[in-house]
Amino acid sequence: MTYREAANLGIDQIEHGFIESTDFQQDKPVGRCNHATQRQSIASLSADQEPVRSLFSHLIEHHVTITATPAVYARMAGMLPAPDESEIAFLDKSSADYYRDYVAQSAKDSHEVARRAVTANKSLVASFWRAGGRLVVGSDAVPPGSHAGNENLTSIELLVAAGIPPLKVIQIATQNGAEALGIANDRGTIAVGKRADLIVIDGNPSIDIKDIRKIDVVFKNGIGYDPVALRQSAIATIGGPRP
Repeated sequence: MTYREAANLGIDQIEHGFIESTDFQQDKPVGRCNHATQRQSIASLSADQEPVRSLFSHLIEHHVTITATPAVYARMAGMLPAPDESEIAFLDKSSADYYRDYVAQSAKDSHEVARRAVTANKSLVASFWRAGGRLVVGSDAVPPGSHAGNENLTSIELLVAAGIPPLKVIQIATQNGAEALGIANDRGTIAVGKRADLIVIDGNPSIDIKDIRKIDVVFKNGIGYDPVALRQSAIATIGGPRP
């Protein structure tokens, strides 16, 4: 199904940016996916092309939110530094084994088209936002070597690298997410009467977005937690469905 068809059916949120779009795929097979030709169609796209602008307008008109997950695909395409052992330690055994098998196999494969598609997708997502579209930030349970907290932070960094100002990306990752889920009445921004679910940063991410990783305290329901203790408690617990 194309993104345009999804919007026409009333689907109001689509995951993973535009990298899964089949709107521009030539000779699209009916009733099945062909990732090879689909990725090729994305790799050659840019936001200044009329069909892309038309799709943006259609999605915005139908109030479709796009979930940006640039870290997911950048990691799968080998475009991010491999997680070190301290990060792999968070994965449960099946997820860690899957990650190592994936790395061994991916070293034998060419990722040229995938990398081009990832780069194009990041640019398209930023252009959709600039056109007035609503973005949110997400991750995924399946990608090898990833876990949600780290991938969300990485996606925030990649959206800044794509040209969206840091404070706007933070808004995308917080307020926009709450609004898209219909729960902005009690979370997503800091205000009297809302949930005290927030993090305290020892830095200034409006100047350097990487400061979002300098987490000093994590508050959940108004209770402060030590981020070091939280990380320790998550060792060997993170996993997800394997494809």
